[in-house]
Amino acid sequence: MHHRLSLIADETDRLLELVQHAAGDAAEPRPVAVRTLLDALAEVAQHTSGTTVTVRPGAPVWLVTDELSLWRILTNLVGNAVRAAGQDGLVELAAEPGPPVAITVADNGPGFGSGPHGWAGQGLRVVSEAADAGGAVLHFGRRSPHGTDVRLEFTSASPNAPGAVDGHTRHR
Repeated sequence: MHHRLSLIADETDRLLELVQHAAGDAAEPRPVAVRTLLDALAEVAQHTSGTTVTVRPGAPVWLVTDELSLWRILTNLVGNAVRAAGQDGLVELAAEPGPPVAITVADNGPGFGSGPHGWAGQGLRVVSEAADAGGAVLHFGRRSPHGTDVRLEFTSASPNAPGAVDGHTRHR
């Protein structure tokens, strides 16, 4: 119970930041541990749906960006994937250090545009605008035998972070 309350508190803090951001208090870009953010998103999605949401293991990935905008983009993409996959479905999140840094949200739903009219794409306009503003490009693909693969590539946002050299995280 304590863990769920902690998740709710974290999401509430992000929503308050989103309201401040919308009011014109833009956040300065800062180093974001992408896998940590993906882990948090997966945990919230797992608790709020019957969908299995996993994060593919890998090396640490850092991105210097507006964390709230990145959270907003990924929340929309994960939400769409969870709705597409359904209660017994699977959503997999992944991050690649690049360059370019890439984040993937994949589901095993019916495939983009193959579900009932109106259920997919809610928020994709917001995602597209936020991605453009953050120096990212969205790519949509089909998965075999069914499902959607959304890849977010950060072409102009800086992948450098503390401990990073030339966009690659140093291993200690």
